[in-house]
Amino acid sequence: MAMRSDTLRDPHTIRGIREFVNRAGERPAVINLSLGVWSWDLIPWKLGGGAGVIIVRTDLPGGAMQTQEMEHQLTMTVLMTPDMANFSGNVHGGAILKLLDQVAYACGSRFAGTYVVTLSVDQVLFKEAIHVGELVTFLASVNYVGRSSMEVGIKVITENIAKRTKRHANSCFFTMVAVDDTGRPTKVPSLSPCTAAEKRRWKCAELRKQLRRELGGRFDEIRKVTVSDGNCG
Repeated sequence: MAMRSDTLRDPHTIRGIREFVNRAGERPAVINLSLGVWSWDLIPWKLGGGAGVIIVRTDLPGGAMQTQEMEHQLTMTVLMTPDMANFSGNVHGGAILKLLDQVAYACGSRFAGTYVVTLSVDQVLFKEAIHVGELVTFLASVNYVGRSSMEVGIKVITENIAKRTKRHANSCFFTMVAVDDTGRPTKVPSLSPCTAAEKRRWKCAELRKQLRRELGGRFDEIRKVTVSDGNCG
Protein backbone atom coordinates (compact mmCIF):
# COMPACT_ATOMS: atom_id res chain seq x y z
CA MET A 1 0.00 0.00 0.00
CA ALA A 2 1.41 3.39 -0.96
CA MET A 3 2.02 6.03 1.66
CA ARG A 4 -0.77 8.43 2.47
CA SER A 5 0.16 12.08 1.93
CA ASP A 6 -1.23 14.86 4.14
CA THR A 7 -0.55 18.59 4.11
CA LEU A 8 -0.19 20.76 7.20
CA ARG A 9 -0.41 24.47 6.54
CA ASP A 10 -1.00 25.72 10.09
CA PRO A 11 2.24 27.18 11.51
CA HIS A 12 1.32 25.81 14.94
CA THR A 13 1.75 22.15 14.13
CA ILE A 14 3.86 20.85 17.03
CA ARG A 15 0.94 18.80 18.35
CA GLY A 16 0.23 17.43 14.88
CA ILE A 17 3.88 16.50 14.38
CA ARG A 18 3.98 14.74 17.76
CA GLU A 19 0.84 12.75 16.91
CA PHE A 20 2.42 11.89 13.54
CA VAL A 21 5.56 10.55 15.23
CA ASN A 22 3.49 8.49 17.67
CA ARG A 23 1.52 6.82 14.89
CA ALA A 24 4.50 6.36 12.55
CA GLY A 25 4.68 2.68 13.38
CA GLU A 26 0.96 2.15 12.79
CA ARG A 27 -0.08 4.15 9.73
CA PRO A 28 2.67 4.77 7.17
CA ALA A 29 2.44 8.33 5.88
CA VAL A 30 4.41 11.18 4.47
CA ILE A 31 3.25 14.53 5.79
CA ASN A 32 4.12 17.66 3.84
CA LEU A 33 4.58 20.71 6.07
CA SER A 34 4.24 24.03 4.20
CA LEU A 35 5.07 27.38 5.82
CA GLY A 36 5.10 30.20 3.30
CA VAL A 37 7.52 29.27 0.51
CA TRP A 38 9.24 26.62 2.63
CA SER A 39 8.22 22.99 2.44
CA TRP A 40 9.32 19.79 4.17
CA ASP A 41 8.45 16.11 3.93
CA LEU A 42 8.06 14.38 7.30
CA ILE A 43 8.95 10.72 6.74
CA PRO A 44 8.28 8.10 9.45
CA TRP A 45 11.30 6.20 10.74
CA LYS A 46 11.03 2.96 12.71
CA LEU A 47 13.96 1.45 14.61
CA GLY A 48 13.46 -1.42 17.00
CA GLY A 49 10.58 -0.59 19.32
CA GLY A 50 10.81 3.15 18.75
CA ALA A 51 9.43 5.50 16.16
CA GLY A 52 10.65 8.85 14.92
CA VAL A 53 10.53 11.17 11.97
CA ILE A 54 13.03 12.33 9.34
CA ILE A 55 12.46 15.91 8.16
CA VAL A 56 13.54 16.58 4.57
CA ARG A 57 13.49 20.03 2.93
CA THR A 58 11.69 19.71 -0.41
CA ASP A 59 11.54 23.27 -1.74
CA LEU A 60 14.13 24.95 -3.94
CA PRO A 61 15.55 28.51 -3.61
CA GLY A 62 12.96 31.09 -4.53
CA GLY A 63 10.08 28.89 -3.48
CA ALA A 64 10.08 26.64 -6.57
CA MET A 65 9.03 23.12 -5.65
CA GLN A 66 10.96 20.02 -6.67
CA THR A 67 9.64 18.23 -9.74
CA GLN A 68 8.71 14.55 -9.92
CA GLU A 69 11.98 13.81 -11.71
CA MET A 70 14.02 14.97 -8.67
CA GLU A 71 12.31 12.70 -6.12
CA HIS A 72 15.09 10.14 -6.51
CA GLN A 73 17.61 12.52 -4.94
CA LEU A 74 17.94 13.84 -1.39
CA THR A 75 20.31 16.09 0.55
CA MET A 76 20.65 16.19 4.34
CA THR A 77 23.07 18.28 6.42
CA VAL A 78 23.89 17.47 10.05
CA LEU A 79 26.06 19.32 12.59
CA MET A 80 28.56 17.00 14.30
CA THR A 81 28.10 17.36 18.07
CA PRO A 82 30.28 16.19 21.02
CA ASP A 83 27.98 13.25 21.80
CA MET A 84 29.06 11.72 18.46
CA ALA A 85 32.78 11.67 19.35
CA ASN A 86 34.94 8.59 19.93
CA PHE A 87 37.94 8.31 22.28
CA SER A 88 40.21 10.13 19.83
CA GLY A 89 37.89 13.15 19.65
CA ASN A 90 36.75 12.54 16.09
CA VAL A 91 33.22 11.59 15.11
CA HIS A 92 32.58 7.89 15.74
CA GLY A 93 32.27 5.80 12.59
CA GLY A 94 29.16 4.16 14.02
CA ALA A 95 27.43 7.56 14.27
CA ILE A 96 28.12 8.17 10.57
CA LEU A 97 26.87 4.68 9.66
CA LYS A 98 23.62 5.34 11.52
CA LEU A 99 23.13 8.63 9.65
CA LEU A 100 23.96 6.92 6.35
CA ASP A 101 21.28 4.31 7.00
CA GLN A 102 18.73 7.01 7.83
CA VAL A 103 19.57 8.96 4.68
CA ALA A 104 19.34 5.81 2.53
CA TYR A 105 15.97 5.04 4.12
CA ALA A 106 14.63 8.56 3.56
CA CYS A 107 15.81 8.66 -0.06
CA GLY A 108 14.53 5.19 -0.91
CA SER A 109 11.28 5.55 1.02
CA ARG A 110 10.35 8.85 -0.60
CA PHE A 111 11.10 7.47 -4.06
CA ALA A 112 9.24 4.17 -3.52
CA GLY A 113 6.31 5.69 -1.62
CA THR A 114 6.45 2.98 1.04
CA TYR A 115 8.66 1.59 3.79
CA VAL A 116 12.05 0.26 2.73
CA VAL A 117 14.54 -1.97 4.51
CA THR A 118 18.30 -2.24 4.17
CA LEU A 119 19.47 -5.37 2.33
CA SER A 120 23.20 -4.65 2.03
CA VAL A 121 25.84 -1.93 2.24
CA ASP A 122 28.80 -1.81 -0.14
CA GLN A 123 32.10 0.05 -0.10
CA VAL A 124 31.83 2.12 3.06
CA LEU A 125 35.13 3.94 2.61
CA PHE A 126 36.11 6.41 5.35
CA LYS A 127 38.45 8.57 3.28
CA GLU A 128 38.81 11.36 5.86
CA ALA A 129 38.29 11.76 9.60
CA ILE A 130 35.22 13.81 10.53
CA HIS A 131 35.59 16.26 13.39
CA VAL A 132 33.18 17.54 16.01
CA GLY A 133 31.83 20.96 15.02
CA GLU A 134 31.90 20.27 11.29
CA LEU A 135 28.86 20.29 9.04
CA VAL A 136 28.35 17.00 7.23
CA THR A 137 26.22 16.90 4.08
CA PHE A 138 24.86 13.61 2.74
CA LEU A 139 24.15 13.64 -1.00
CA ALA A 140 21.91 10.65 -1.79
CA SER A 141 20.56 9.40 -5.09
CA VAL A 142 18.62 6.37 -6.28
CA ASN A 143 21.04 5.09 -8.91
CA TYR A 144 19.29 1.93 -10.09
CA VAL A 145 15.98 0.16 -9.54
CA GLY A 146 14.90 -3.44 -10.01
CA ARG A 147 11.48 -4.92 -9.30
CA SER A 148 11.44 -4.28 -5.54
CA SER A 149 15.01 -3.21 -4.81
CA MET A 150 17.00 -0.09 -5.52
CA GLU A 151 20.57 1.10 -5.08
CA VAL A 152 21.02 4.32 -3.14
CA GLY A 153 24.42 5.95 -3.52
CA ILE A 154 25.54 8.40 -0.83
CA LYS A 155 28.40 10.88 -0.98
CA VAL A 156 29.48 12.48 2.30
CA ILE A 157 30.94 16.00 2.28
CA THR A 158 32.31 17.49 5.49
CA GLU A 159 32.69 21.25 5.93
CA ASN A 160 34.89 23.15 8.38
CA ILE A 161 32.71 26.15 9.22
CA ALA A 162 35.52 28.39 10.46
CA LYS A 163 37.96 27.67 7.62
CA ARG A 164 35.23 27.33 4.96
CA THR A 165 36.89 24.21 3.59
CA LYS A 166 35.14 21.07 2.31
CA ARG A 167 36.36 17.48 2.04
CA HIS A 168 34.99 14.29 0.50
CA ALA A 169 34.94 12.12 3.61
CA ASN A 170 32.95 9.05 2.67
CA SER A 171 31.09 7.24 -0.10
CA CYS A 172 28.95 4.10 -0.04
CA PHE A 173 26.10 2.24 -1.74
CA PHE A 174 23.00 0.87 -0.01
CA THR A 175 20.70 -1.76 -1.50
CA MET A 176 17.19 -1.03 -0.20
CA VAL A 177 14.08 -3.17 -0.65
CA ALA A 178 10.56 -1.75 -0.66
CA VAL A 179 8.10 -3.66 1.53
CA ASP A 180 4.32 -3.57 1.95
CA ASP A 181 2.27 -3.61 5.16
CA THR A 182 2.91 -7.33 5.61
CA GLY A 183 6.68 -6.93 5.24
CA ARG A 184 6.80 -8.54 1.81
CA PRO A 185 8.77 -7.01 -1.10
CA THR A 186 6.65 -4.74 -3.27
CA LYS A 187 7.16 -3.17 -6.68
CA VAL A 188 8.98 0.16 -6.88
CA PRO A 189 8.44 2.91 -9.48
CA SER A 190 10.54 2.86 -12.63
CA LEU A 191 13.49 5.21 -13.02
CA SER A 192 14.65 6.58 -16.36
CA PRO A 193 18.15 8.09 -16.19
CA CYS A 194 18.26 11.29 -18.25
CA THR A 195 21.53 13.11 -17.65
CA ALA A 196 24.99 11.78 -18.40
CA ALA A 197 25.68 11.51 -14.66
CA GLU A 198 22.49 9.53 -14.06
CA LYS A 199 23.27 7.16 -16.95
CA ARG A 200 26.79 6.63 -15.60
CA ARG A 201 25.41 5.87 -12.11
CA TRP A 202 22.92 3.40 -13.57
CA LYS A 203 25.64 1.59 -15.53
CA CYS A 204 27.99 1.50 -12.53
CA ALA A 205 25.16 0.19 -10.34
CA GLU A 206 24.56 -2.64 -12.82
CA LEU A 207 28.25 -3.55 -12.66
CA ARG A 208 28.19 -3.47 -8.84
CA LYS A 209 25.11 -5.73 -8.86
CA GLN A 210 26.97 -8.22 -11.06
CA LEU A 211 30.02 -7.98 -8.80
CA ARG A 212 27.92 -8.70 -5.71
CA ARG A 213 26.60 -11.86 -7.35
CA GLU A 214 30.13 -12.98 -8.24
CA LEU A 215 31.36 -12.24 -4.71
CA GLY A 216 28.41 -14.15 -3.29
CA GLY A 217 29.48 -17.18 -5.31
CA ARG A 218 33.09 -16.84 -4.14
CA PHE A 219 32.01 -16.57 -0.51
CA ASP A 220 29.92 -19.71 -0.93
CA GLU A 221 33.10 -21.46 -2.13
CA ILE A 222 35.03 -20.17 0.87
CA ARG A 223 32.38 -21.44 3.29
CA LYS A 224 32.73 -24.92 1.76
CA VAL A 225 36.49 -25.08 2.37
CA THR A 226 37.43 -27.88 4.76
CA VAL A 227 40.73 -28.97 6.25
CA SER A 228 41.76 -32.12 8.10
CA ASP A 229 42.99 -32.04 11.66
CA GLY A 230 46.77 -31.93 11.61
CA ASN A 231 49.36 -32.93 14.16
CA CYS A 232 49.71 -29.81 16.34
CA GLY A 233 52.21 -31.54 18.64
